[in-house]
Amino acid sequence: MIRLINILGILFGFYFLFKSYLLVKKKEEDVKQFLLWGLIGIILVILGIYPNLADIPLRILNMGERINVIFTMGILLSILLIFNLNNQIKKMDAQISKLNEEIAILKYKRENK
Repeated sequence: MIRLINILGILFGFYFLFKSYLLVKKKEEDVKQFLLWGLIGIILVILGIYPNLADIPLRILNMGERINVIFTMGILLSILLIFNLNNQIKKMDAQISKLNEEIAILKYKRENK
């Protein structure tokens, strides 16, 4: 019997896949982001259809309960996302600094004419 949580997992998985596809198509997301969210979407769909597959990491990691695996995977995924966001912020900071320098040069040239 399929439960409501399984249906929600499948729906969220398809949403992640569809939304990521649209963002890549509009060039608002890069391929690395698409692969990350696509993988999360695929995992949600697969676990929604076959919930017993969640027991595999349970046995591999030698954990007692399924909830421990879910929390561990959630924490690791959060760390990955924070690392990725930190790298993007660094890139944007460098771009903003460069733009600020260019604006300052243009203002200086305009005022000294």
